[in-house]
Amino acid sequence: MGHWYRKNSQQAYLLCCSYKNDSISVAEWGKESGELSAAVWHSRLSFRAPDSAIIPDDQQLKYAKVEFNRHWINLVDSLSIDSFFVNPIEGRIKGNNKTLQLLTAKRIGIKIPRTSMSNNPFEINNFLKSEKDIIYKSFMPHRFQKNGKKTYLYTATISKEHLNSNDHVKQVPGIYQQKISKSHELRVVMMGNSLFTVQIESQKTEKGKDD
Repeated sequence: MGHWYRKNSQQAYLLCCSYKNDSISVAEWGKESGELSAAVWHSRLSFRAPDSAIIPDDQQLKYAKVEFNRHWINLVDSLSIDSFFVNPIEGRIKGNNKTLQLLTAKRIGIKIPRTSMSNNPFEINNFLKSEKDIIYKSFMPHRFQKNGKKTYLYTATISKEHLNSNDHVKQVPGIYQQKISKSHELRVVMMGNSLFTVQIESQKTEKGKDD
């Protein structure tokens, strides 16, 4: 019997792993189960931000976030003991390593654009001077929220005018890369010996032209 759980509500944050009477039970996404899932696909590694209205103290809020996220990682990672894990957490983290991605691509013969991953203003400014068009990428997805409005950080074309403060550049490392025009994007998922590919017509949207 297969079970599909999607963490799409507050139940996603009610997690429990109990050891009683020589047996282990796991509450997966708010549903008590004495039997672990047969297979797990952890599609996106995301962490919860605790409610600052309930925990207003910054230090306590930081503690709550660290504890919750560690509990989440421990619980999900532990499912791999008795379940088939399509993408174990350690593999997922490694797969999000953009530096490793580029090195691996180069090693297997894929051409990669000129790239600078740095927070050195001198290095970055020289890189900007050496290329006609440059894009900026973050190492991880980010979402900013202010006055109830959410803004997402996308890959974007930049120029020297965007980097008007060396002190700010030093505080935040980034990925600066030669811009390569694209006709479309491919998303490829590999499971065992099977490949599943989706073509995205990214150039049909303004945001998709760079991101």
